[in-house]
Amino acid sequence: MKLAMFGFLVFLFTFPRVASSATLESVNHQTISQLQENFQKGHVPTLKHLLKKSKWTCKLYGVRSKLQTYQRDNFYEFKKSPKPKVIFNYGAQLFTSYKVQPNSLVASKGSLAEHIKETEDGKIISEMSIAAHSNLEKFKKENEVSSAIRPNSVVVAYTTCQ
Repeated sequence: MKLAMFGFLVFLFTFPRVASSATLESVNHQTISQLQENFQKGHVPTLKHLLKKSKWTCKLYGVRSKLQTYQRDNFYEFKKSPKPKVIFNYGAQLFTSYKVQPNSLVASKGSLAEHIKETEDGKIISEMSIAAHSNLEKFKKENEVSSAIRPNSVVVAYTTCQ
């Protein structure tokens, strides 16, 4: 129970400027499976593609509680960085600096990390995960979804954007 509440609080506090557009909508196993599949099929987005669109409209799916969805305009607003393989975000998302890695665009803060990929149709999808700790073994894992890209981590949320 404590772990589920922790996941819910992380989700809410991670997206503070998004909370006003929240809806309580069931995020069922089929939806999560489809999001996982789309994320795994994705590829590293090019910085040129991300910069082409000034503001991204996104829908966030709370994986831990399986109840939250958020719709947000201007979730990502990417801008060029003077550093190669780095892009800045001035949108509503918590993370402000992303680095190009071999499998995705990555940002992290503490034990939270976000990996962004591009889908075949030019949209973007992200997986936000939190590092799992050994003391998590005590809790039920029925709501846990293992990260597809980050070992020993569990998914907090998926985001799809266009």
